[in-house]
Amino acid sequence: MEFSITANLNKGEASLCKGKIRIAYVKFLKDHDRQITVTDVTVESRYRRKGYGTMLMSLVMAYARLNHQAIFLYSLSSAIEFYEFLGFKRLKYYKDDPRVRFANLNPDKNFDEQIEENDFLWIPPELEKVSIFL
Repeated sequence: MEFSITANLNKGEASLCKGKIRIAYVKFLKDHDRQITVTDVTVESRYRRKGYGTMLMSLVMAYARLNHQAIFLYSLSSAIEFYEFLGFKRLKYYKDDPRVRFANLNPDKNFDEQIEENDFLWIPPELEKVSIFL
């Protein structure tokens, strides 16, 4: 049976199918022309750990690189290693990074109160500055 990838990156989605059955997909939002927010990465359980999620996320990361955008996402604890493998870092890691400016922060809360433990960020290496909208 053949595999196929269907992507409409302008709509923020890509799918991997085996025959007519969708086995993996990724969905994302394009925010503020400078950031992509991944909202969903799903791989059917029997197809996990075979590289299909990595393949789709690599497609989204290449799209982000071409459009000079960072990628922000919130991860379940079970997927943290997956995102770290792809080069994502916890958002708190960038707290004092001069390349990153955080926007839309609540003035009544401190930074740590607004950032979740499972918030991750990927910045293409060639991006010198990025604004992250929370």
